[in-house]
Amino acid sequence: MVWTLQPIDRGPEPAQDALIEIANRDGYLKDRGLGLAGLIWRQQVKDRDRNAFVVPFVPDDKDYNRYRKSVAWQKIRARVLSTARGRCRCCGGKAHEVHHRDYRPRVLAGNDDAALVAICSDCHRKVHFTPEGKRRAFWEDSEQALATLIGQQMSRAALT
Repeated sequence: MVWTLQPIDRGPEPAQDALIEIANRDGYLKDRGLGLAGLIWRQQVKDRDRNAFVVPFVPDDKDYNRYRKSVAWQKIRARVLSTARGRCRCCGGKAHEVHHRDYRPRVLAGNDDAALVAICSDCHRKVHFTPEGKRRAFWEDSEQALATLIGQQMSRAALT
């Protein structure tokens, strides 16, 4: 069975009038344009819904390491690996790891497995590092690397 990578919903975008309203209300338009209004809008949305926007990287390594040792994570990890029948979604090999495409609270709580990918350690390394061994600096680059690996697997599967 070939698996396809579904896009991650990055979150809402502000309407231009909402930005203008914030900028006018708070007096930012004449001084700073709409950039600051966009940041204020984003924070207001996040205050209402912590899951509204993609969280591309681990917010706190110490908390994340503790999370990875938790019973909750062990259950989520086992479920994702089981759903993938223990196969890497990128190469079809044996998956031992689960890659987080998003770190929103709903993903970390186990309420959104779409952002989790069963993966082998070699493919996981390719997602996070360039062929030269440099860590990918941008979330979009990791997503593109993951999509490329899955696309290659789909091509191989089509040939068989």
